Amino acid sequence: MKDIEKKQNNSANHADQKRIIRERYKGVDQDSLNSIPSIPRKEYFKIDESKRVAVYARVGVPDPRQTSSDELFKQYYIDIVSRMPEWKLVDFYIDEGSWRNMDAFKKMMLDCKAGKIDLIIVKTVSRFAPTVDDAVRYVNELKKLTPPVGVFFECEYIYTLDSGSEKMLSFLLDLEKVEIPVFTSR
Repeated sequence: MKDIEKKQNNSANHADQKRIIRERYKGVDQDSLNSIPSIPRKEYFKIDESKRVAVYARVGVPDPRQTSSDELFKQYYIDIVSRMPEWKLVDFYIDEGSWRNMDAFKKMMLDCKAGKIDLIIVKTVSRFAPTVDDAVRYVNELKKLTPPVGVFFECEYIYTLDSGSEKMLSFLLDLEKVEIPVFTSR
């Protein structure tokens, strides 16, 4: 019985503390608050030059039930590219299944080498190549082209033609090599 009363008192105490904090911020002049401003992100999408953009994706096993998701995915990137007046969507390159199937990726790389693509947008590094090491190798290959082809990894917010991107990719590479212990219950 005492445990129940103690929990009720703690709940009431927490609720009172929250109420007091909320009251302090009601009607407070925002200029009188001390805050640490966030560092603004680089706006990679505010590039004023013409870009031929490709979207690369790797999706799971082909399944007709996945069709609506695939269409939403495509529409999402069509919307992004359409908001950039200087961008033109070249194509979607989509591989299905395991890393053994890289037909769309190989075609995209050939189109890059043929000068048809300036920028590749990918949801995340893990969907671009089987390992981060492979991703770094492909990114370096694309950087060496004339003109260089950039890759933008949306989730990690990494643009490979930016000077800091190599550090970020190497950090991800180091993380991939870390062995995380697995804990099991007995």
